[in-house]
Amino acid sequence: MVGVTQGGVHAEPQLQIQNNSEITQHTEIVDITKMASAVSEPMPDIEISPTIVPTETPTPWIPNSLSEYQNLVDFCKRSQVDSDQWRHALNQVTFPSDISDEAQKRLPARVDIRPSCNFDFQNQPRAIILHYTEGSLEATIATFQQPHNSSAHYVIDRDGKVYQVIPEQFSAYHVNCYGNRNLCIPSCPVCTNPDGSFVEPRSQTIGIELVNLGHVDPRYYISPTSSANGGLFEDYNNSFGYRFWEEYPQVQIHSLQIMVEDICSRWNIPLDMVMGHSRINNNVDPGPALNLFWPRYGNPMRPSIFQ
Repeated sequence: MVGVTQGGVHAEPQLQIQNNSEITQHTEIVDITKMASAVSEPMPDIEISPTIVPTETPTPWIPNSLSEYQNLVDFCKRSQVDSDQWRHALNQVTFPSDISDEAQKRLPARVDIRPSCNFDFQNQPRAIILHYTEGSLEATIATFQQPHNSSAHYVIDRDGKVYQVIPEQFSAYHVNCYGNRNLCIPSCPVCTNPDGSFVEPRSQTIGIELVNLGHVDPRYYISPTSSANGGLFEDYNNSFGYRFWEEYPQVQIHSLQIMVEDICSRWNIPLDMVMGHSRINNNVDPGPALNLFWPRYGNPMRPSIFQ
């Protein structure tokens, strides 16, 4: 910019007069009283522009090398036995979390790795699918670690703690058409390739499970967290035929927002491709208590989670 340097603001260059005789010829008689009067008037404040520092070009994100997951791959190639001894050995396997350091600093704690062998190798994420667990954190992790069972990339506990189960470059068994397009709902937005051919939705999605019971009977419900409304959301719309749902605590919602922002940035996923499991299969999760893009109509009310 003109008149701006890295050291601050400088004045425009002065004109250099080399012939002093020209000054004599063109100088007018100056009224000293007018000059004194002008000097006595207060000078206006001059706003100095701040120093302009060029911003650094962001470093493009590069996926982890597959060698980072070699220990997990090698372990899962062995015979898988559903036993405490085998599960203990599995939990000794680790891999680097995909969640960025910047995002992890905003979470309640660092991401914990709880690996599973229930994955395929190819994943090209273009959507994030949200689920509720219908059970506790411990039961969910145990299910994901059972051989040849379901899985998801992440689990977010009620206290906002995040657990990574599957690397994002691998596909997890969280949504499935079981090889038959008709087993997913017709409007599924991630069940076809750009050319219209069928593709399993797990191969182009990232799955996040939130620890939550889903729809509940208030007569028998005991809230696992302290909440002014007893941990329940009353849905005035009776979505999916149910009136009462377990509430998602605010700390859990906050971790979800951080996670979605980080994953969308990494894989260039538009926000409108963040959706519930109910848009893929005939499931009801994550339910109306998780109001992604709409104000919640019920008790308690809440503005949309994502703007």
